[in-house]
Amino acid sequence: MKMSTKKKVLMVVSAILALVAMAVAALVVSVQFDQKSEFEYHSTLVNSIQLWSNGFEPNGTIPTEFTAQGEELSPSLFWDDLPPGTQSLVITAADYDGPSPSFRLMTIDHWVVYNIDPTIDRIEKAAPVEVLEEQGMKVGQNVYGGIGYIGPDPPMGEHRYFFRIYALSVPSLDLVQPTRSELMESMKDHVIAYGELVGTYGG
Repeated sequence: MKMSTKKKVLMVVSAILALVAMAVAALVVSVQFDQKSEFEYHSTLVNSIQLWSNGFEPNGTIPTEFTAQGEELSPSLFWDDLPPGTQSLVITAADYDGPSPSFRLMTIDHWVVYNIDPTIDRIEKAAPVEVLEEQGMKVGQNVYGGIGYIGPDPPMGEHRYFFRIYALSVPSLDLVQPTRSELMESMKDHVIAYGELVGTYGG
């Protein structure tokens, strides 16, 4: 007996949906593995640098002006207690809850700044890339492939945004507009200590 056209179509659709489900499941496992590895890596580092902002409190809500729903200004960041031997600094900002805290499919990179002179102790609010570069800093790629800060824009749930500063034992990293992953890989053997500031944003 010949199979009806409708049944053939349903079988093809079912097969496609099964492949899509398998691909999504593999992606979730991969992302969760990468995120777990990254947090485990940070657990091995000395967490002694003080990092704060006058724009929001630790674990507090990030004001709208720093998000995509507002002016998308970069927040101020201040730091202290750099360890002896610090020759340069790195700052990153990332969201590990994309697209939803209950369904993590990606890590969203919001800010990458490196080759920061350790005599500098802050980044002012709304500092454009040009100003950072005038101070000798280099700026890497955000999740969209652009250069500079992008603000929180969570589609679902309340997300956590990890701002981190790293003290390195080398004066510079020979990179040109790297992604955060590329930067982390390049500096991993040179981190003396780090500090962390977490803010939240979402519905």
